[in-house]
Amino acid sequence: MSTINVNAIDKESGSTLTLGTSGTTVDIPSGATLDVTGATVSGLSTWENTPNFLVSTSADQSWSSTYSKFAFTTVTSESDSGSWDTTNYKFTVPSGKGGLYLFNVNFFVQSGNNYYVKTIINGSTEGKFVSSAGNVPGNTKFSPVWIHELSAGDTIEFQKYSAGSWTNAGATAYGVRLHT
Repeated sequence: MSTINVNAIDKESGSTLTLGTSGTTVDIPSGATLDVTGATVSGLSTWENTPNFLVSTSADQSWSSTYSKFAFTTVTSESDSGSWDTTNYKFTVPSGKGGLYLFNVNFFVQSGNNYYVKTIINGSTEGKFVSSAGNVPGNTKFSPVWIHELSAGDTIEFQKYSAGSWTNAGATAYGVRLHT
């Protein structure tokens, strides 16, 4: 093995700098840093499980005896731009990205309120989470998880229902395609 010790390598004017040829492994040893700050990086996935999203409500959520959508209007993270619809509050599976997905909704419940949360896929109820909050302290956080097999173009949304009317301190949700 040969070693070249230099401070910088630059391309020749008008050319591309290429490291190795097809089949060559370029190794970055443990402890080294690959700094791409300010660079445009393509062809590199920083997270195997894509697409994914993390969304939240921008206001308290009202619960009542009619099913209504969680109004997730704030996108914190989204691997495939535009897959979370902030107007209709639903996720659309991008083209070519079907598979097994995990979804989670985090929300707070006031003491003494029964509640129901469900997933709606392509307009039909697919998964429900039912609980009675009668014996829990006020403002208790719940975090149900669903796993669904979805195809490209499928949509999923999250709805809430309660026998009583009350308001909680907002909610968050995430979804991720599982790398299987």
